[in-house]
Amino acid sequence: MTTRTRGPLSSPTKTLKQKQLEKLRRRHGGEKHLVDSDSSSPEATKRSAGGLYDNDSDRDDDGNEMDLTWVEDDETKISATEEIRQILRDGHSDEYEEDFVDDEGDDTLGAPLDEHSALQGIPLEFTRHSHKKPKEHFQDAVKWMVHNKLDPAFPRDDAIYQVAFQKLDDEVQGRSRSTFISAAWTADFVRALRSRPDIVTDEGHSGLVLEHCEACNRVGHPATWTIHLTGKPYHRHTLEDVTDDEEDGNGDDDDDVDDVDDDADDAEEPSEHGSVDSKGNPLPSQHKAWCVGRHCGANAEMAHRLMHWRYASNHMVLTYLDKEGHMEAEQVIRRARWSNNKRSKFADIVLDEMVESGQVEMLYQDFKSTLHEARSSKPSRFSVR
Repeated sequence: MTTRTRGPLSSPTKTLKQKQLEKLRRRHGGEKHLVDSDSSSPEATKRSAGGLYDNDSDRDDDGNEMDLTWVEDDETKISATEEIRQILRDGHSDEYEEDFVDDEGDDTLGAPLDEHSALQGIPLEFTRHSHKKPKEHFQDAVKWMVHNKLDPAFPRDDAIYQVAFQKLDDEVQGRSRSTFISAAWTADFVRALRSRPDIVTDEGHSGLVLEHCEACNRVGHPATWTIHLTGKPYHRHTLEDVTDDEEDGNGDDDDDVDDVDDDADDAEEPSEHGSVDSKGNPLPSQHKAWCVGRHCGANAEMAHRLMHWRYASNHMVLTYLDKEGHMEAEQVIRRARWSNNKRSKFADIVLDEMVESGQVEMLYQDFKSTLHEARSSKPSRFSVR
């Protein structure tokens, strides 16, 4: 009876791809001298075992040490990445590369070039407009003033303009409130200071000597200055004049209500038409001469320049437009026949001319010098700290 001796099952012959994958795995495991299992022999196994445990295996027959520097053959010089690519090319390359590139046919990258369309649906704080420099905000403010005169149908409440005026107002309003406006000033004086766009100061009294200042009513504070606050009251955010019959108490100057007492009993009755502010509060006559002390006069002059910076800049813009002939009756009638789009483009062209001629830069330097003068000025002892 013939019996069969148990032994290891013979493995099927490995394909070339399996041999290459096994070689890669062994190489990644740290092995360098790779020998195919099919080509192994007892002699090769013996040589390999002798090389591992024989201490004299690194010497030649004469007893000299041998150079065991590893020299890679041509096959081992092929990078692992290249071998993997070669394996995948045998029939699996399309499977991995088919959906690698997503071609939707849209070659538009980044945000749209049009700044207005770029802001649609995007909060302004996440756009570049919220991180502009003051000079750039000022140019946006001048753009608003140009369009306001030449293109009345423009989007005057656009977020870009609102941010520009807010940033610039923060620069001037904070300093005028905290440094130059005194809490001791009367409500009448503060209202007239805020509402009248023009100021004329005279450091010498006009023969009228008062023992107290009409701005703060402090005893022992002799009046040595004379101030005239003139001009028609206007809405700060639209620069439009307050109408004669306007009695609206919900004006747009919300930033002017935190430091004065608007008690009607303390205010003078208006003595002329249009003598009300943007909130309908009565104002003293613009013909009134305010006799004030030296400190109150200096502080009031600087505070007035800061509070009416927008009006002053707009006045210089209108002067430029009039000088260039854009305000002539023929030109106004001509623009009235244009479409809104054509007027908007024309206003942009005028703005570009102002930038190229240095007019915008001159306006900004005037605004900047006012801020610098306000920062470097020493406030009076009677101003709010």
